[in-house]
Amino acid sequence: MIENCTRCGLCREVCPAEKLGGRTITSLLSGGDEYSAWLCSCCQLCQEVCPEGVDIHQVMMCERRREPAPDPHRGGFENVLRYGYAFPITGDINAMRSAHGLDPVELISAERVRLLLHCSQSGQRKSGTSGRATDNHQETKTLIPHSVSGQAK
Repeated sequence: MIENCTRCGLCREVCPAEKLGGRTITSLLSGGDEYSAWLCSCCQLCQEVCPEGVDIHQVMMCERRREPAPDPHRGGFENVLRYGYAFPITGDINAMRSAHGLDPVELISAERVRLLLHCSQSGQRKSGTSGRATDNHQETKTLIPHSVSGQAK
C-alpha cells in the first residue's frame, strides 16, 4: 500500500491536524514513528497532493484497525449504536433548530441505525459475530470492533 511513498512530506505539510501540532498518519508516511491514525479529519488534502498516488486514507484505515480508538471516539461509536448519532441527540433538537430559524429534522431511530449496521431486529449481527445492540452500555460495547473498543484482537 505504501510501497510507492517517497516520504516527500507533502501530505504532512497540508495536514490540518499536523499544522495544529498533532501527529497523524502523515507523520508515519514522512518517516516518523510517533503518530495516531485517529487524529485524521478525513479532509483528503493529503490524498490530493500525493505525487505518487498513495492511498493515504486506506493506510490510515488499516492503522485504525490496529490502534485502539481513544476514549472520545469509542464514546461516539457507542452513541451511534444507542441513539443513531455520534452525539446523544434528543427530541429537543428541533426546538433548538427552530430558535435559530432552522427547519426541523426527522431523527432516525437507533433501531434503524442498527439495521443499517447489519444488525437484525433482535440485535444479533448478521455477519455471525456475537453481540447485542441494546441500550445497555456493556452489551452495546460488544458490537464495536476490537480496535474501537480498545480490546485486543
